[in-house]
Amino acid sequence: MLFGCADSKTPGQPYYRSYFNDNERRFVDAATARLIPDEESGTGAPTAAVAFFIDRQLAGPYGQADHLGIQLKLDEPA
Repeated sequence: MLFGCADSKTPGQPYYRSYFNDNERRFVDAATARLIPDEESGTGAPTAAVAFFIDRQLAGPYGQADHLGIQLKLDEPA
């Protein structure tokens, strides 16, 4: 199971962010709603909680690039 699916958000439940700050969450909510709007013919990003899924993916191992085996040393000069 994908990391972001473990705690799927049900419409109407409060949103508990893991990775995004409030401004980033609002942007991702608006951007995904614009790209995949709710329509009569199907569920769009807002109802499917796409921003919640993205937030959880970025907060988990995938967002930390754990699967790549990369260690970033940002404190050292290039």
